[in-house]
Amino acid sequence: MKPIIAWSGGTCPAKLSQISKEERELVSLLFYESMCAVWVYWGDYVGMCPTLLESARVHYRRARYDAHATMRP
Repeated sequence: MKPIIAWSGGTCPAKLSQISKEERELVSLLFYESMCAVWVYWGDYVGMCPTLLESARVHYRRARYDAHATMRP
């Protein structure tokens, strides 16, 4: 697998139902790693966000865009 590329603009990811299985798996992996990093640093999954749901939204969105940037040609 190629190295993870951070999304820094350009095209936006397609709907979740329209992306490949590999990209969905990468989204899951990146989201899991991101939430684990929040746990290690802050001692909970909320971090600097006001709620757990907001924290999950932020990290999931980052995972979607980074996975898209990594998988695009």
